[in-house]
Amino acid sequence: MNPASTPPGLNFAILASAGTGKTYQLSVRLARLLMLGKSPGEIIALTFTRAAAGEFYLRVLQRLKEAATDEAKRLAICGVHPAGEPSPVDQDNPLVLDPARHPPAAFAAKLRELVQTSDRLLLGTLDSFFVRLVNQFALELGLETSRPVTVPEQEAPALAEGAMRTMLAELEAAGQLDQLGGQLNDYVDGQAAGNPTETLLELVRSHHEFLTLAREESTWGDPDAIWPGASRPAWLNLDERAGPEPADVARVIAALSRYPLTKGGESTKRDQLVGQFEDVVRVQRIAELESAKLEAFLERFGPALDETRTQLEISYYRQDVTLDEAEVAAARRVVQALTSMAVRTAVRRTKALHAC
Repeated sequence: MNPASTPPGLNFAILASAGTGKTYQLSVRLARLLMLGKSPGEIIALTFTRAAAGEFYLRVLQRLKEAATDEAKRLAICGVHPAGEPSPVDQDNPLVLDPARHPPAAFAAKLRELVQTSDRLLLGTLDSFFVRLVNQFALELGLETSRPVTVPEQEAPALAEGAMRTMLAELEAAGQLDQLGGQLNDYVDGQAAGNPTETLLELVRSHHEFLTLAREESTWGDPDAIWPGASRPAWLNLDERAGPEPADVARVIAALSRYPLTKGGESTKRDQLVGQFEDVVRVQRIAELESAKLEAFLERFGPALDETRTQLEISYYRQDVTLDEAEVAAARRVVQALTSMAVRTAVRRTKALHAC
């Protein structure tokens, strides 16, 4: 029994020796499927080696070319003897072609179409097919994959954007678009998100791998999972959005104001030192902070977190100002408040990331 004489969808096995025409019959069957209107994306042909898989494709192109240029071969591919009678191997086979409805020009057109859409015709090895299948459902299978390959690379952006637009339309119809907007706002920490579609696509590209590794919502931004038991520091405030206490900020500023004046009595360096401190402690959102300013602040005031410290020297342009015990305690609370703000932001963004 050969594939060319088998009704579409029927399971079959070919038992034949080498050189008996198995590949020819397979290529004829594929050519007929294409001529009967099957799209390349609906056809799968698998073998054991890449060389054989490559030969599949070339043979199908060859069958279509022969049918477009050679009348006798066109009739044979249609399943008709040169005399006009059906081929014996195609008796009662619905997968044959009517030569009158499939002239040479139709085969030539199908050949051009196949060349243009060859990337959709899945002719490959068994292992490559199953790897592709697993990659397509990596998220459902709980597998890690940094770059799942499920569609031709040139089509992926358009397909992703189309899927995102469909999802947004469904959310809007369900009255949930505002909720998504709030989650996006949390993720960007109040900064302008720009195009929501682009923002969501960037989230998928950047963080899909994390989601495959940890799909449970409870692992995303759950304080109890981050600090199990009583391990969370007592000063870490995750419930309020308030920043440092104004009294603590004022006490530290007063201490920094003891920074020495220049020989000419100018306060430029003092003003700079105080200004750098205020630039950090007066922010409303951590996202407003430049990383360089935050690093300089932590390098200068981070040692105050040591609760055994009773003094803290702040050096700036080879001049020092020393904070006493009460001022160190105030600086400590300021750093703790900013740390709480940063952790709250990270927790909120992590939850929003999972939700998005």
